[in-house]
Amino acid sequence: MILKDVDELATSDKYQKAGLSAEKQMAFYLKRAFGTEENVLVLNSLRLEKNGDAAQIDLIWLHYTGHTN
Repeated sequence: MILKDVDELATSDKYQKAGLSAEKQMAFYLKRAFGTEENVLVLNSLRLEKNGDAAQIDLIWLHYTGHTN
């Protein structure tokens, strides 16, 4: 189950564009594989902020047993 999709980023930086493209590609494959799977949770582009500092996690993938097979 996809809980959060990739956030769009308006940028002219070629490295940020390449990174966003890779994130979108991975999100596409994860959605195709696990989009309706209730035992898998996917969060894309998670941004955490505290005291003016920020960090972005590109992808978190959780499975209820910790692994898939």
